[in-house]
Amino acid sequence: RPNIHSERTTIILREIAADVGEEAISGIFTGVDGCPKPVSVRSDVGDIWFVTMASEKEAQAAIRA
Repeated sequence: RPNIHSERTTIILREIAADVGEEAISGIFTGVDGCPKPVSVRSDVGDIWFVTMASEKEAQAAIRA
């Protein structure tokens, strides 16, 4: 069996208002002390946003911040 490990680097934000932009979503993370800066932020269908961090540790730190 192959030993495959994938990092969980994406934070999913759901039910975000349709008029909220990418800068506002990025601001959620950059406006908090000790919170890592996102690598990418993108919207998807149904007011869902995907925020990608550089590593799993950074993603966990962002959630805890």
